[in-house]
Amino acid sequence: MKWLGRTRQLFWGAVFAAFWRRAHGDGTPASPHAFNLLLRGGRVYDGGGGPPRIADVGIVGDRIAAVGDLGALRGRQEIDATGLAVAPGFINM
Repeated sequence: MKWLGRTRQLFWGAVFAAFWRRAHGDGTPASPHAFNLLLRGGRVYDGGGGPPRIADVGIVGDRIAAVGDLGALRGRQEIDATGLAVAPGFINM
C-alpha cells in the first residue's frame, strides 16, 4: 500500500505544479515561490526498497508538496542536495 500513498503524493504534487504554472504563467512577481523549501537534485529514497532516484523535493509548511523534476519552480529557500541522500517522510528516531 506504500505505492498508493506515493502515487497520490506524486499526483497531487503534479496538480499543484500545474496550477501554479497556470496561475503565475504571465510573469507577475506577486509570489514567485511555489515552496517554502526546495531540495534540488538529491538521491531520493522513498522507503519502498528500490534504488534511489535523482529528484527534487518541494516542501510547503511541514508537508511534502511535490517530488520529481521541479526545475521550473522556485523555493523561498533552496538547497543543492546533489550527491546527498534525501529521505522525505522518514523521521530519525
